[in-house]
Amino acid sequence: MTKVSVVVPTYRPGDGLDRVVNSLQQQTMPQRDFEVIFVDDGSPDNTWATLQHLRKNHDNVRIAQIENSGWPSRPRNIGIDMAEGEYILFMDHDDALFPDGLRASYEYAVEHESDVLSPKETKTNDIGWGITNYAKNIGNARPKQGIASLFPMMPHKFYRTSFLREHGIRFPEGRRMLWEDIYFNVAAYRNARVISILGNVPVYLWIETASNNSSSYGPRDAEYWEKLQSLFAYIAETLSGEEDAGAREAITAHVYNTRVVGRLWAELGRADGEWIEDAAGRAREILDRYVPERLDRRLPPVSRARAALIRDERWSLIEELRLLDAGWSAKSAVQDLEWRGGELAVTTKTEWTRPDSSPLLFDREGDRYLRSVSRTLREALPDDILDVTEALDRAQSSVLLRDRSNTLTWSAHSTTQTSLKKQDEIPQEAGRDPVRLVLESRARIDFRTVAGGKALTPDVWDVYSRSTSHGLQSIRRVVMAEPASVAIIDGHVAIAYRGKGGQLSLDIGEGLRSLVRSSVVDAESARVTRSGLSTVRIVMPIDGAHIDGEGSTHGRVVPVLGNQRLARAILSDRLARLALVGTLVRRLLTRPVRVRAEGGVAWIEGKVLAVPGRRKLAFRFGRRAEIAEFVLRTPLRGEPTFHRK
Repeated sequence: MTKVSVVVPTYRPGDGLDRVVNSLQQQTMPQRDFEVIFVDDGSPDNTWATLQHLRKNHDNVRIAQIENSGWPSRPRNIGIDMAEGEYILFMDHDDALFPDGLRASYEYAVEHESDVLSPKETKTNDIGWGITNYAKNIGNARPKQGIASLFPMMPHKFYRTSFLREHGIRFPEGRRMLWEDIYFNVAAYRNARVISILGNVPVYLWIETASNNSSSYGPRDAEYWEKLQSLFAYIAETLSGEEDAGAREAITAHVYNTRVVGRLWAELGRADGEWIEDAAGRAREILDRYVPERLDRRLPPVSRARAALIRDERWSLIEELRLLDAGWSAKSAVQDLEWRGGELAVTTKTEWTRPDSSPLLFDREGDRYLRSVSRTLREALPDDILDVTEALDRAQSSVLLRDRSNTLTWSAHSTTQTSLKKQDEIPQEAGRDPVRLVLESRARIDFRTVAGGKALTPDVWDVYSRSTSHGLQSIRRVVMAEPASVAIIDGHVAIAYRGKGGQLSLDIGEGLRSLVRSSVVDAESARVTRSGLSTVRIVMPIDGAHIDGEGSTHGRVVPVLGNQRLARAILSDRLARLALVGTLVRRLLTRPVRVRAEGGVAWIEGKVLAVPGRRKLAFRFGRRAEIAEFVLRTPLRGEPTFHRK
């Protein structure tokens, strides 16, 4: 039985197709258990020949070619008709899957009898992409989350094949069928009984490129508004029943906020003025027909103020508010950092500022807080739109960990305490009492479990802060002034350190930073003894590292013999490429060494050749080789000595 059909529409994919194929070949699910259906949309290049070659060399590849349809919809629909798998996953022709994506998704979907499964997705150019949507596993998110259980509304989900066929769910066909994924997912929601979310396993990697279709249209074009009106009409018709009223309002407000208010607002910063009147008229037509004013209350305060001015077409005030809203970002700095009980406890302080360091202010009026705006905006916008009291109480700053190698992002457990500080430096105006928002966040990072209950892969993980407040969002690196902090947890080395730019990173497995360089080894207290005639045994205490659990990490040590490049080559296995000679040299000179932790203490232990004289030693744990860090003196008689260089 075929478990999954991976449907990939292609149109001039270029090198991106290699990425798709490579990631499919690396799946933990056996190749016999899934099929890959490539449907080429009349590519004018050699794509079809490439697909024929793939079919010839892979038993689980099937291909089809059609006349160019102008959009991925028709190729996907043909893939639905061809699919023999129990579930269908739609992939784009230049993206990738994480190795365990198919297996984990299929098994979770089968376990919960899912009609649709939304798996964890990562986007290369958006650190926070879907981070709240994939916070945890949910067997059936539909009852509580409603249509938001399908957010983000991308097609990169697992759909039960019989479910799609039973309800005739298809992508709308035609050239440039904008937002075809929203059409498809709205129909899926309307008919689905079980919508599952898989958040603890990375599944889909969205590779953002210049050729992505979403960058080819915008609110300056009449087509944009025509297709948007069609989308609103489809939502209203498909979710017209009383039982779907909540979903209808939720998705209408979402599309209104992102596709009308958000896109129009972003384009205004690049406006030349000629297109605004036409866009305003088209937006007004959509609002009058499909977006009642009461839905504005579903928007966050920032969007609510923008929406009010757009509805009234007050363009001079819109420009004033746009300038007021521009340039804000949240800066997070470490206040305290400490390893505790095997976790890295990080306390950060976050404030919203502009590039010139001017703070984001709010006006206190009794027990309420309002957005601080000009007198003209204050007169134009009612207090209930400017009131952010409840929104500020919900402001948050949470810690994200981003894998430097594959852009995978995980969220650490964080709690936030909000406070509003009086801004004394601002001259007092009649009726104004300005305050600024300060967030204190406490995060606990257990690298053994933070990746969806699993350990972080050995790599460098950059630490970000995701801050939200009254509709603003900012994701920036966390800055710190503290020195490196080392932990040995269950025998694994983790180093929290300050990078060249002053930002916090976490090195798991000594990829860039090392235990040796981090000055926690006590060379002066090392025990150095002869071990037989040919070797010297070194036991070097580790002092200053946080120790939790027991275990060991293995590495290597080699005498430098006056040539640091040679030592580095030996430790990095480069000499192994010289076949037999290189292998013999490496085996002759290198010796195993390990970091051991036991009973709350840790040490480095290993043996080296007992060659008389003074020698520099190079150590390597993980991927990091430390050159000429220590000196070993081995006399002809007597005990050897050892010290740090």
